[in-house]
Amino acid sequence: MDTESAGGTQLADIAAINDCKARFVYCLDDVVNFGRDGEEIAVKLLCEDAKLTMGDAPTVHGSRSIYTGLVSTLKAAGYTYMSHMLSNPVIDVAGNTALGRWYVYCVIKNSNEPGKDYTWLHASYETAFRKEGDQWRLASIKAHAVHQPA
Repeated sequence: MDTESAGGTQLADIAAINDCKARFVYCLDDVVNFGRDGEEIAVKLLCEDAKLTMGDAPTVHGSRSIYTGLVSTLKAAGYTYMSHMLSNPVIDVAGNTALGRWYVYCVIKNSNEPGKDYTWLHASYETAFRKEGDQWRLASIKAHAVHQPA
């Protein structure tokens, strides 16, 4: 493959990876904000053997376990509104695998904290991707250094 074709393919892969990550967090926001069931969408974006690590919590394995675990955590936290904003993507593609990093800012409304309107969370995501067929999927998600301003 010539350099121009390789560059075009890599740009297309990076765009598809960014899209996959954005669709996944939109799916979670829709669950909280509108009560939509996004399981089938989320599971299609995750590799079947995906894993999720958030801070010191135990690692969750498997696409359905990740989705149901995240949803139950969000509901237990009392979130009634959530909006993820991803920024500063750095994506390195190597064949059918890739590693991406993003900052995430998330505004949330928590019904468990009366009198407190909205809160900001800040973290960084390190996400591994694997291309299965012609679709990029999330293979591993790590959330680092979650900060919640007072």
